[in-house]
Parts: sequence; C-alpha cells; structure tokens
Amino acid sequence: MGNFNHNQKKLDYAYLLTPKGIKSKALLTAHFLRRKMAEYEELRKELGLPPITWNEKSNHFFKIYLEGFIQ
Repeated sequence: MGNFNHNQKKLDYAYLLTPKGIKSKALLTAHFLRRKMAEYEELRKELGLPPITWNEKSNHFFKIYLEGFIQ
C-alpha cells in the first residue's frame, strides 16, 4: 500500500473491468465462498457442533446475490 500512497501516477494502478471480467470475478468469489463454507461446516462437525441451520446462516452472514453468475 505504501507504493500506491507515494506514487504520483495513481492511474497506473487502474484497470478496466469488462462484463466478462465481472462475471469471472463473481464466479471466483462464489466458488471461494462455497469452499470456505464447506470448510467451516467440516470444522463444526469435527468439533461436534451442530450444523448451521438456514435461519442461523441468514442471521449471521451477509446475503450475497450474484444473480446470473452462479452456475
């Protein structure tokens, strides 16, 4: 972050995110979140904790909508 703060040409850090790029990043994010939730559920299982119910998920986690991107 220090390089960015001291750089006079901050636009050098910018890039164009196309619709294809947005879709790609959304898919990567969705897969990452699925994998992490599966890991979390596995840890709960190993610790002998009950699985998370749908109500708990919607109360404790952000609802993420990537409409049109999730396959």
